[in-house]
Amino acid sequence: MSKSMRVSVVSALAAALMGVVGHCAAQDVYPSKPIRVLQPIPPGSTTDNLVRALGRELQVPLGQPWVVENRPGASMTIGAQACAKAAPDGYTLCSLASDHLTLLPLLFASLPYDPEKDFKPVALMFYNVDGLVASMGLAAHSVNELKAFAQANPGKLNFGTLGPGTTTDLFREWIARDWGAQITPIPYKGGPQITTALMANEVHITRFGLGSLGGQIKSGLVKVLAVGSSQRSKMLPSVPTFAEAGTGFPIKVWWGLFAPAGTPDAIVNRLNAEIVRIYRDPKFLEQMESQYLEPAAGPIDAFAATIKADKERAAEVIKRFGVLKQ
Repeated sequence: MSKSMRVSVVSALAAALMGVVGHCAAQDVYPSKPIRVLQPIPPGSTTDNLVRALGRELQVPLGQPWVVENRPGASMTIGAQACAKAAPDGYTLCSLASDHLTLLPLLFASLPYDPEKDFKPVALMFYNVDGLVASMGLAAHSVNELKAFAQANPGKLNFGTLGPGTTTDLFREWIARDWGAQITPIPYKGGPQITTALMANEVHITRFGLGSLGGQIKSGLVKVLAVGSSQRSKMLPSVPTFAEAGTGFPIKVWWGLFAPAGTPDAIVNRLNAEIVRIYRDPKFLEQMESQYLEPAAGPIDAFAATIKADKERAAEVIKRFGVLKQ
């Protein structure tokens, strides 16, 4: 082989090797393509809007967009199941509520996902500032008046829920038992559907995140009888808390971001760090608070501890109710 031929062969091999190395390096860079985020609720809700806003904030540091995919239905288990079955490569994430991991496992004998094994916590996003909300057509204007109406009209008061086993339905059972009343559940796929039903007077009351009803509250299309926060809301200073109204409930709803189990720690840690950084932005926090959301992002181990504590609290509530698994 001539010298020139040897040089050509060596050059070709070197180029091929560089190509392989470059390909491997590209494969190691995360993310190198859009990230899909599964939502177990319909578009338009406060949670959906927040996840989309978070995606917009993350697009610059991550260099890739978030593609939000809504999978509502079946007490929010359809979206959770899709997330559990997704490839653990960091390109599928999901938003899940406390219901998915703390309540539903206690209320259903069989779920299409394993709450203990199928998910990896990424970041706690927020706690819902929720409220007991009524349609304008309902004669009751306070919790005491609502209680009196429920007791005097067995089964006539209905309650919009997200389906059996969700926090909204458990709260319905809580007040029904506490008041010795019959309150009829009406399940919906998400907050927007409940809101529409409230404004049409098809649903009398619900307990739901107030962010999903912000515009309707300001416009006087629905009325808030009590808020589920430790102190009165700055946005609704005349509305009593649940404690002040004598209707406590020990479970507080949160939403968090999760990845399928098996997703590499390096990816999960990167996502958590970027989200926590965004939560240091006063403008982003102000936007959340205006939507009746309580910001809660922090370290992954703190989120895991929250999940564990809420499981224990939910088990105590279920035991007190004596609710049997379905």
